[in-house]
Amino acid sequence: MNLEKVFKNLIIILLALIVLVTISVFYQSDAIKDFNENATYGIFDRMGELGLLLGFLIEVIISVLYFISLYLLYKFKPFGKKLFVYVFIISTIFGFFAGDFATNAFVFNLFLLIAALDGAIIAFLYFTPIKEKFD
Repeated sequence: MNLEKVFKNLIIILLALIVLVTISVFYQSDAIKDFNENATYGIFDRMGELGLLLGFLIEVIISVLYFISLYLLYKFKPFGKKLFVYVFIISTIFGFFAGDFATNAFVFNLFLLIAALDGAIIAFLYFTPIKEKFD
């Protein structure tokens, strides 16, 4: 089994799932959309207009860095390994402060698959011979 090919395919599957989640979020029921429109945005909502802008800006920066890290991982660049782990940790911490969010079962399971693939990528980066490609 070629670990490089498996690793690259994990990244491609992860990107496909992210696209699928993005599309699926727009096709949720009206009840879920209503809840999300009226939900609070955690700590950022309490900070007012500036807080919402700050939260959005942080989300955009994390997302851009996440996609950059995936590209660098796909190309086996050493900085990609560090960037992916840092973005993973920061986005996890950020999630604790993000507030309420409702979704349907399909989107929820896609989020779980994305989290599982993130974990699999981290396992590949540190516990397989792939780690030598990033030295």
